[in-house]
Amino acid sequence: MDIQNTTIHNLSISLKEKREELDSLYSKLGARIFQDEDASFKDSPDGAPESYSEWKNLMKERETAASAVFEIKDGLKRLQDFGKVEKDLEKSLSEEKKKLRSSGVRAAASLWKEYTPERFPAFTPVFTAAKAEKLECEKLEKKQNSINEGKEAGKPLGRMMAQFRGAGVSAQLYYRRSRFEQSLADSVEALVTAGGAEDLVGEVASYSSPVLDEVFAPFEASIKAVSSLTERMKKVSAEKKSVEENLASLGVGENSSKRLDELRVLVKDRDTAVDNMCRARGFDYCSVFFDAGGNPMPEARDMESDRYNVHLSGIKAALADIADLECKIDVLQTEMKISSLDKNIKKYNDEIEAAKNKIENLTAQIEHLEKSISDASAEKAGLETYLGTISGREGQTAGNAGE
Repeated sequence: MDIQNTTIHNLSISLKEKREELDSLYSKLGARIFQDEDASFKDSPDGAPESYSEWKNLMKERETAASAVFEIKDGLKRLQDFGKVEKDLEKSLSEEKKKLRSSGVRAAASLWKEYTPERFPAFTPVFTAAKAEKLECEKLEKKQNSINEGKEAGKPLGRMMAQFRGAGVSAQLYYRRSRFEQSLADSVEALVTAGGAEDLVGEVASYSSPVLDEVFAPFEASIKAVSSLTERMKKVSAEKKSVEENLASLGVGENSSKRLDELRVLVKDRDTAVDNMCRARGFDYCSVFFDAGGNPMPEARDMESDRYNVHLSGIKAALADIADLECKIDVLQTEMKISSLDKNIKKYNDEIEAAKNKIENLTAQIEHLEKSISDASAEKAGLETYLGTISGREGQTAGNAGE
């Protein structure tokens, strides 16, 4: 029995696998039929079967959803990459802008004495913006020089007072020079932003001054670096915006995972629907050639000459295998039922024999009890007769005594 149960279990597993294989073969056949119809009707759907149109719509919905999943995942990854690139570019741009301000101040300070509107017209906005601060610096420098000359020629008390005044002028001069450098830095940065820095570099190059060329070389390099980084930032920003707009068109909001889950559910649903359609289409096509057991249908077309002969042969073989497995399982189950019934019959016969033995024993007990009752009844009757006899004698004896 255990061996038969194990055999039936193994056969059932094989049967399940074979049925799954059959479903797959039906689906593959149906898919092939739909694909062939698609090649025939995709450009001109007139006359196409209704099932083809339904299959086509399901496939289109499935492909659209699957493509959206891929685009969203790719877009989200690109946004992450853009974030890293932007962070790196912002850091590099900030560093280059610092270099630009520093080199720009040095270049502008070096050019200051050589400047004329005719020679360096591009420098005019910088010169005009910083001119007032430069004049204040020059005034304070003259005042400081005057105080220093007085200190050397004056008396001790006068020199002491001059030192105090000189300290105050030095502080003012330091402040003004800082203002001057700040003004140069701001105006040079504005010149770069306005696009005039390249003109200034060209004018300096035309001036042919080795000293200015050397000072302007770092400034020119910083201009190019800032311009390059700025353009890259704009390009990255534009690409990022394009990706964000595309994600929005795909229905991605703040919760991208939710949208991806929705699309994956849609893809799975369409896959199931398409698979069911293909399986049904394959089954219907096979029903023209053979029944569910793989037996040829009456007046069926020649399967060997059919364009889907390979698919049909595989399905027919699978049906035969399934029928064989079902038959084996049925035989084993029937044998087990017969064996079980044989055991039951033997059990019932044994119970009947036991019951018969009990009946025989009980019958003997009844006969013995009946005999005992008969003997007891006879004895009782004798005793009753005897009782009547002795009771009469007792009456006569009492009468004689009265007389």
